[in-house]
Amino acid sequence: MGSIHKKLLGTWVSDKRRTLNTYKAYHDYSLGKKRKVGSIFGKVQVRYTTKYCYVTLNGDTVRDPYDVIAEDGASIVIRTYNHQLKKLADPLLLDLMEDFFEPTIHHLHLESENGQDYYWIGIRVLVEWFKKVG
Repeated sequence: MGSIHKKLLGTWVSDKRRTLNTYKAYHDYSLGKKRKVGSIFGKVQVRYTTKYCYVTLNGDTVRDPYDVIAEDGASIVIRTYNHQLKKLADPLLLDLMEDFFEPTIHHLHLESENGQDYYWIGIRVLVEWFKKVG
């Protein structure tokens, strides 16, 4: 297991502030649309073990396996098998998230700032940030 994979292990939460700050289109939205879009982020918790990814949303948790495809000094590429994840998705977002319900390759970029670990992942037109909490 490489050093970035070891760093990924643990619990991460969606970082709403960091995500919205880097989502350029968000800053041009009306106040009502900002509230609606903003309500999506900051809710997901993800826990990585050596073989499984546990995703918790609104108190419901699913466990799906993942494989490490590659890693370098600052990022890791994983293939997720999202058999259970669809159960947590908001019905309004199913079309946007359809890609996530098939085996999918994700490129996670890990960063540290002032002793806090983060990773970001590109999702269509935006980057979602996660903060390590455990």
